[in-house]
Amino acid sequence: MQTLNSNKTILITGASGGIGFASAKLLALAGYNLILHGRNADKLAEVKAQLLTTNSAIRIECLTADLAELGVIASLFKQVQQFKLPLYGLVHCAGSLYEAPLMMLKPAEIHQQLQLHVASAIELAQYASRFMLRQKQGSIVFVSSVVANQGAAGQSVYAAAKSALSGLTKSLAKELGAQGIRVNCVSPGFIQTELVAHYNEQQQQALQQQTMLKRLGQADDVAELIEFLLSDKAGYITAQEIAVDGGLTLP
Repeated sequence: MQTLNSNKTILITGASGGIGFASAKLLALAGYNLILHGRNADKLAEVKAQLLTTNSAIRIECLTADLAELGVIASLFKQVQQFKLPLYGLVHCAGSLYEAPLMMLKPAEIHQQLQLHVASAIELAQYASRFMLRQKQGSIVFVSSVVANQGAAGQSVYAAAKSALSGLTKSLAKELGAQGIRVNCVSPGFIQTELVAHYNEQQQQALQQQTMLKRLGQADDVAELIEFLLSDKAGYITAQEIAVDGGLTLP
């Protein structure tokens, strides 16, 4: 089944869980070809099989790597090149939540977070945009967090890393816009995924009451926006940081 997106391929990092998986499902239904990244090959294989049951007409490839390791992204894109798919979009969902008081922060964990959330985002955009420049079109979506703007006690490194994505988004949008490449950033609030599974029921209820909608977010709430930003419907939207938080950040 040919669709308007049949000749477009989206690379999704962190595609085996949470927002990445929800985004992959929507994009598969929309007819995009997909390159799925994750750290666990078995999980990625399961995701691929599940997505193909929803749309068997698309092509799906998988990449396994830990983006916190130096030099990994260059080797990943050698594989992407071998797939010979026209890369149109990049969704950077991979991430981890590091929580620790300032006095307990460990240098190794600080560098790991900065590599995973910031350095990898820059490298991914660098390599992905080379593919997009050939077609004079593309869309990059970074997944940040409302913590980047609000801050959170015990999450200083995570907040600092996510804050960097805001400046990166605006800078790349200015740099790549003339070549037809749009760059945007999505900032989820409290979304019920494995990343925050350690929050107890009382903590979740307290956060729920802080939202204007009086409910916690789901991965699909974020994925819907990501799909829109990748689509032609968002063709005049770039350099934006959009919160998906149910009004959590409203003063």
